[in-house]
Amino acid sequence: MSETAFSIPEDLIQAIQISSFERQLPKQGDPCVHRYLMDSSNETLQKPVEEWIEYQKSLWPKVDEVVARLHSTNNDSDHPWVYTSWWMSLCMPWSSDLNEAIRSAEEWCDAQSP
Repeated sequence: MSETAFSIPEDLIQAIQISSFERQLPKQGDPCVHRYLMDSSNETLQKPVEEWIEYQKSLWPKVDEVVARLHSTNNDSDHPWVYTSWWMSLCMPWSSDLNEAIRSAEEWCDAQSP
């Protein structure tokens, strides 16, 4: 039985590359992903990388929910949350701070409710 070759999603690699050049962007990827990219023959890193990728993907529906909540919480066309520290991380699916950005956005929405 042949094994399927493990590969890191191309958009994750691109996100890491872009954030390495643009210091204003939130950190992308996890240290295990960075180490694996430097040494893809290291099989011990494969499982943590796969787990991190799947964990990030599991957060994406939560991002959709909280972004919808942001828009329903505030009808202002200015969208004041775009000036928060967590907004950019929330917009980047491979952000290492994605879970924290989701929590911060939920807290922001809670604070807007009367």
